[in-house]
Amino acid sequence: MALPKAFNPRGERVRIISSVKKRASNNFKLTKQESLRAGLHLALWLYVAEREDEALEVCKTVGRSKFTGNFNLWSWVERALVLQSRILRNRGSLFEAHIQLKRVKDAGFVPTRLEGSLFSHDEIQNALAGGNAKAERDWRLGHLSEVVFVRELGGSPSCPPEALERDIAETVARLRILAKL
Repeated sequence: MALPKAFNPRGERVRIISSVKKRASNNFKLTKQESLRAGLHLALWLYVAEREDEALEVCKTVGRSKFTGNFNLWSWVERALVLQSRILRNRGSLFEAHIQLKRVKDAGFVPTRLEGSLFSHDEIQNALAGGNAKAERDWRLGHLSEVVFVRELGGSPSCPPEALERDIAETVARLRILAKL
């Protein structure tokens, strides 16, 4: 599969992004869970690094995977679609953003997820308490993905959009520090 330039690790100067690009570009297949996971992580790191055009390229590539009923694969795809939707919405491309969210809604998800049931606050606190910066970084990246999911799908009374936006901003800021961006 020919991958877009955003996957190419050659010349990448940001250490964490270079590492993720190497993983993501190694034998990438839309039918491999590890490929989709690495693709999502690459898109998230590019987003954190404020490289949204590249993040969109990666999201579009991961988003080429169709829902087949396998949530082990789809969980990575749906998060890439939601990140893509966020970037598009923030750029004013509301129709395109809506199309990505429709794919996620059509595949289905547990409604309580919009109440923050998959947030990683406890795991982040445990990593902080243990002084484990790598674990904190990894948990925060997953947390960012989930908060973006909840935000773009409308949130809930317990997770209003304004609070989710603050959480996203704080998480991105901390990830930038942890990754030395």
